[in-house]
Amino acid sequence: MSRIYNDKPLSNLPLITVQHTEWKVEGKLGGTGVLIEGNVRRRSRVSVNTKDGNKKRYFVLHVDVQKAHKRKFDSSGKEINPNFSETQKVGTGYLNKYKVEAKGETDNINKQEVQKLLQNDEMDQIYRKSSALISEGCLSFWLPESKLEDIEILDGDSLRITTKKNSPLIENLTKVEIDSSTVSNFAGEEVGANWTDKIMSMKSNESETTPADDNNDDEWDD
Repeated sequence: MSRIYNDKPLSNLPLITVQHTEWKVEGKLGGTGVLIEGNVRRRSRVSVNTKDGNKKRYFVLHVDVQKAHKRKFDSSGKEINPNFSETQKVGTGYLNKYKVEAKGETDNINKQEVQKLLQNDEMDQIYRKSSALISEGCLSFWLPESKLEDIEILDGDSLRITTKKNSPLIENLTKVEIDSSTVSNFAGEEVGANWTDKIMSMKSNESETTPADDNNDDEWDD
């Protein structure tokens, strides 16, 4: 049973069912991926059925991207925190006069660059045929249904998303609580400023995740 929480029945979320000879999008990925911050404008579902009888089920989050950065790693493979376009006050030489400037060299990328980096024809064409499901100006991020646990995602939520290499697939996901300015992972723990180190329990618990029970097939049927 899915653990995505909603203020309306799960079956009411828009569903796209597609048939594919084979579905191997994860085997064709390259690049380091991106980190984004944004707001969920819409949610939908995709069920991919292959000729061998397998099903891949996804929740798709259509996100208005506010900030984005390429993922970076040091020589040991450890991920480096992004700049997140931080600013600082700098004295101008006049009494009590300051100016605001970038804190270090900014490493942000714009929405168009994100869209280009994450382009995946096999996945993108599904929503080209169902463009009414996408909110204008949003980018779509895909999360396998079996990996979504213990988190409530609603329209309007603020998220931080790490993509799996250069693709729309979500590797890590956190909710940003605007009122308290904290980031909560799937277990509801507070995450410190170094969120790329502790961003999610999903990654470390991935091997412990149990796939969704296929007995719920009727939940995904039209």
